[in-house]
Amino acid sequence: MERLHCQFANANQLYLAYMGFLSEGGLFFPSLSPWQLGQRVCASYRLPDDPQEHRFDGVVVWLNPVADKERPQGVGVRFGDDHSRHRHRIEQVLADQLSSTQLTSTL
Repeated sequence: MERLHCQFANANQLYLAYMGFLSEGGLFFPSLSPWQLGQRVCASYRLPDDPQEHRFDGVVVWLNPVADKERPQGVGVRFGDDHSRHRHRIEQVLADQLSSTQLTSTL
Protein backbone atom coordinates (compact mmCIF):
# COMPACT_ATOMS: atom_id res chain seq x y z
CA MET A 1 0.00 0.00 0.00
CA GLU A 2 1.31 3.46 -0.91
CA ARG A 3 2.12 5.94 1.86
CA LEU A 4 1.43 9.65 2.26
CA HIS A 5 2.50 12.05 5.02
CA CYS A 6 1.86 15.70 5.81
CA GLN A 7 2.95 17.89 8.69
CA PHE A 8 0.79 20.96 9.26
CA ALA A 9 2.73 23.96 10.55
CA ASN A 10 -0.38 25.96 11.41
CA ALA A 11 -4.18 25.84 11.46
CA ASN A 12 -4.48 27.59 8.09
CA GLN A 13 -2.49 24.82 6.36
CA LEU A 14 -4.74 22.26 8.03
CA TYR A 15 -7.87 24.17 6.96
CA LEU A 16 -6.70 24.14 3.33
CA ALA A 17 -6.20 20.36 3.47
CA TYR A 18 -9.23 19.30 5.51
CA MET A 19 -12.05 17.69 3.52
CA GLY A 20 -14.93 18.19 5.94
CA PHE A 21 -17.46 17.99 3.10
CA LEU A 22 -16.97 14.20 3.05
CA SER A 23 -19.23 12.33 5.48
CA GLU A 24 -16.21 10.51 6.93
CA GLY A 25 -13.86 13.48 6.49
CA GLY A 26 -10.47 13.37 4.85
CA LEU A 27 -7.28 15.25 4.08
CA PHE A 28 -5.60 16.57 0.96
CA PHE A 29 -1.95 15.58 0.54
CA PRO A 30 0.30 17.47 -1.89
CA SER A 31 1.96 14.89 -4.13
CA LEU A 32 3.68 14.77 -7.50
CA SER A 33 3.12 11.01 -7.86
CA PRO A 34 0.37 9.61 -10.09
CA TRP A 35 -2.68 8.34 -8.18
CA GLN A 36 -5.93 6.62 -9.06
CA LEU A 37 -9.39 7.23 -7.63
CA GLY A 38 -10.22 4.35 -5.31
CA GLN A 39 -6.57 3.60 -4.59
CA ARG A 40 -5.97 2.50 -0.98
CA VAL A 41 -3.26 4.35 0.92
CA CYS A 42 -1.66 4.40 4.34
CA ALA A 43 -1.58 8.05 5.41
CA SER A 44 -0.19 9.96 8.36
CA TYR A 45 -0.23 13.56 9.51
CA ARG A 46 0.96 15.79 12.33
CA LEU A 47 -1.17 18.62 13.63
CA PRO A 48 0.22 22.05 14.54
CA ASP A 49 2.02 22.02 17.90
CA ASP A 50 1.48 18.27 18.26
CA PRO A 51 4.50 15.94 18.04
CA GLN A 52 2.29 12.85 17.68
CA GLU A 53 1.93 11.28 14.25
CA HIS A 54 -1.66 10.28 13.48
CA ARG A 55 -2.13 7.40 11.01
CA PHE A 56 -5.05 6.06 9.04
CA ASP A 57 -5.81 3.78 6.12
CA GLY A 58 -7.87 5.56 3.51
CA VAL A 59 -9.00 5.74 -0.08
CA VAL A 60 -8.13 8.33 -2.75
CA VAL A 61 -11.36 10.22 -3.52
CA TRP A 62 -10.03 13.47 -5.04
CA LEU A 63 -7.36 14.22 -7.65
CA ASN A 64 -5.67 17.49 -8.50
CA PRO A 65 -3.51 16.03 -11.30
CA VAL A 66 -1.71 19.32 -11.96
CA ALA A 67 -1.17 22.44 -9.87
CA ASP A 68 -2.84 25.70 -10.82
CA LYS A 69 -2.87 29.22 -9.37
CA GLU A 70 -5.12 28.28 -6.47
CA ARG A 71 -4.61 24.58 -5.83
CA PRO A 72 -1.55 22.34 -5.49
CA GLN A 73 -1.07 19.02 -7.23
CA GLY A 74 -2.03 16.09 -5.03
CA VAL A 75 -4.73 13.78 -3.74
CA GLY A 76 -7.62 13.84 -1.31
CA VAL A 77 -7.85 10.80 0.94
CA ARG A 78 -11.04 9.84 2.78
CA PHE A 79 -10.57 8.65 6.38
CA GLY A 80 -11.14 4.94 6.95
CA ASP A 81 -12.88 3.08 9.78
CA ASP A 82 -11.55 5.34 12.55
CA HIS A 83 -12.87 8.50 10.85
CA SER A 84 -14.67 9.99 13.87
CA ARG A 85 -11.47 10.14 15.90
CA HIS A 86 -9.62 12.01 13.13
CA ARG A 87 -12.53 14.36 12.37
CA HIS A 88 -12.91 15.27 16.04
CA ARG A 89 -9.20 15.94 16.51
CA ILE A 90 -8.96 18.11 13.38
CA GLU A 91 -12.19 20.00 14.02
CA GLN A 92 -10.97 20.92 17.50
CA VAL A 93 -7.94 22.61 15.93
CA LEU A 94 -10.11 24.27 13.25
CA ALA A 95 -13.01 25.34 15.50
CA ASP A 96 -12.70 29.03 14.54
CA GLN A 97 -12.24 28.36 10.81
CA LEU A 98 -14.86 25.76 9.89
CA SER A 99 -17.39 28.36 8.73
CA SER A 100 -14.84 30.20 6.57
CA THR A 101 -15.55 30.79 2.87
CA GLN A 102 -11.84 30.69 1.98
CA LEU A 103 -11.05 28.29 -0.88
CA THR A 104 -9.27 25.08 0.09
CA SER A 105 -6.99 22.72 -1.82
CA THR A 106 -10.06 20.82 -3.05
CA LEU A 107 -13.13 23.10 -3.12
